[in-house]
Amino acid sequence: MPQIPYSGAPSVGESFVPRTSISSRVNAATFGGIEAEAAAGLGRTITKAGDELFDRAMAMQKLDEQASASEAVAALTEKIGLRLEEFRTLSGKSAKDGYQPFVVDIDKFREEGGASLNSDYARQLYQQESRQLHSRTVLSAASHAGSEFKNYQAGTAQATINNAIDQSMIDPRDDDAFKSSLDKIRQSASMMRTIKGWSPEQEKDYLGTQQSKLVFERATTLARTDPATAQKVLDDAVKSGYISGEESGRAQEFVRQKRNHITSRIEADALLAGDGDHFSVGNVPVGDAREAIASVESSGNYEAVHTVVKKGQYAGQRALGRYGIMPGNLPSWLKEAGMPSMTPEEFVKDHSAQDKLFNFKFGQLMREHGSAGRAAMVWFTGSPEPKPNANDGLTSAPDYLKRFNAALGQNASPERRYEVAKKRAQELSPDDPEFEFQFTNRVEAAHRTQTNAYKEELRQNIDVIESAIVPAKDGKLITSVDDVADPEVHKAWDWLQMHDPKRIRQYNELFARNAKGDYTATEENQAEYHQWLGRLTDPTMSDAEREKAMNADYATMHMPAANRDRLNQIRNKLIAGHVKDPNVAHAMQVLEPRLVEAGITKKDDEENYYLLKGILHDAMQNEIARAKRPLKDEEIIQMGNRLLREQVIKKGWFLDTKGPTFKAEVPEQMKNIIIERYSNKYGDTPSEQTIRRIWAVKLYNTLYSKGASDAAQH
Repeated sequence: MPQIPYSGAPSVGESFVPRTSISSRVNAATFGGIEAEAAAGLGRTITKAGDELFDRAMAMQKLDEQASASEAVAALTEKIGLRLEEFRTLSGKSAKDGYQPFVVDIDKFREEGGASLNSDYARQLYQQESRQLHSRTVLSAASHAGSEFKNYQAGTAQATINNAIDQSMIDPRDDDAFKSSLDKIRQSASMMRTIKGWSPEQEKDYLGTQQSKLVFERATTLARTDPATAQKVLDDAVKSGYISGEESGRAQEFVRQKRNHITSRIEADALLAGDGDHFSVGNVPVGDAREAIASVESSGNYEAVHTVVKKGQYAGQRALGRYGIMPGNLPSWLKEAGMPSMTPEEFVKDHSAQDKLFNFKFGQLMREHGSAGRAAMVWFTGSPEPKPNANDGLTSAPDYLKRFNAALGQNASPERRYEVAKKRAQELSPDDPEFEFQFTNRVEAAHRTQTNAYKEELRQNIDVIESAIVPAKDGKLITSVDDVADPEVHKAWDWLQMHDPKRIRQYNELFARNAKGDYTATEENQAEYHQWLGRLTDPTMSDAEREKAMNADYATMHMPAANRDRLNQIRNKLIAGHVKDPNVAHAMQVLEPRLVEAGITKKDDEENYYLLKGILHDAMQNEIARAKRPLKDEEIIQMGNRLLREQVIKKGWFLDTKGPTFKAEVPEQMKNIIIERYSNKYGDTPSEQTIRRIWAVKLYNTLYSKGASDAAQH
């Protein structure tokens, strides 16, 4: 049977027939519409409020996460800042080596800061902000590391140069070491150009500077011991272009000063040692020659016992007296001089005859042979030009001449010594006033050192003798040096016999007087005693008076032994406790050539010499107090020149004066002020010399010193 298909849905649709529309205009409130609308509105409101609460909650959550991210970034910034500060303390190669560990550390800091955040949103914000901080920090650190490494490389290059210079200075005479240093400097200059990005001109300038430094150090190091070689090195470097004009000028001046200093020291010592014929060229005052020959022949002893000559034309003879005159020459020389005939024994005992015969014969020899040196050679050998090996078995001719020249220099007047030194300076360094000044000063200083050393040894030996020959506690007087058992006394006696035989004779005369009985006190010798006692104990005594008192020979004065002993004791205490002002002593040494030129020496003008010395002392004290340091030689020279400079003073209430500053006449008004102030301070009236001294210092300070204390206050 046929099947009817089943679709599950009706097969016939609903039929809609259009109808007439019905409209009812009834108010909704009729069916409770107000409540319905209110309910619907409430629903909408509730829905909207929920949405706002949700949005606000979400916003607050975001703010909280943003704050967490910001706090994490702030903490990271602080940690990175501290680490960066620590990194920036690194320099040179340490900064380069520390850069990578630094980057690792800040990466770690950044990672640790993000791990502490709880939301993706916060972590996203943190990553964005920290990324910029990280980039800036890495760039800053990289810049520091790169800059410091460049500095390190540049420092290494400079250190290579400095080391090359230092190595070359180990032996500045070594030319190979010098060339090696030049090569290292060139290599380092090329490296510096690469490091610093220099132009070829900058590299050349740098190279020239370092080469100049090398040459300067080499030349100045050599100049301290070998100025001649230093000058050659410097000249070669200038020729090769290894030193700049400025450095060359400085080096030339340094080498010149060292050459002058060393040359003046070496040549001054040689001059005073008698090398060359500088003091014996030409004729010299016969008195100077007499003392020089006496020094060489007998140490000044008229009754010296000479040894027998073993060689030469005088072999077998024994020289006589102070000047070593040979017995074979005595008769003919006496006859030539118009003197009476004498036996050798009579001649030795007659000191005046010895002096007279020497003056005649040596003066004759100088005139005949044209110089003191040639005359001395005739005196010693019989020939003005003996063979170099000529000798008498004890002394050679060259040695005799050297000792003669040394003695001439030692005993010459300051004027004569200055003239010889000036001439020698011109021979050594022509037309160099600075060297002449330095050399003449050095000669005088060396002479003073020798003289002071001799005086000190003389004084020590005199003290030994005079301490031993004072009366014993029981009043017994010494009648011979043999009465003293102390071996030191006998050593001192032997030294004096060699160097000061005149004093030995005085002691022997004293012993003879002691043997006859001591002097008794008389009105005359007691007046002399108190005069010397007053000079030794007077604090206002002038320098000249004090020097006389300190150098007086109390041991042999004609007064009771107790008086002599007392004066010796006071003088020795003063010597032991007296400390000379080293500043003024040095200043007088520096000014010696200038004073010689001006004729102001102890020998020529003792009064003004000591006046100038006192004024210089006071003026220097003011300047030293103001400068708070010792004065330089050039400042001392300037001060000396000012004191010696002639002045015409017309300033305020000063009276017109004319003459050297240190000798300026004291205005009467100022004189009264000085006397009043001095008397108020010391309770005594100042001497005329003290008044002049105070005024001169006041005048000097007024003319030249700024801020100096008022010397008139004293």
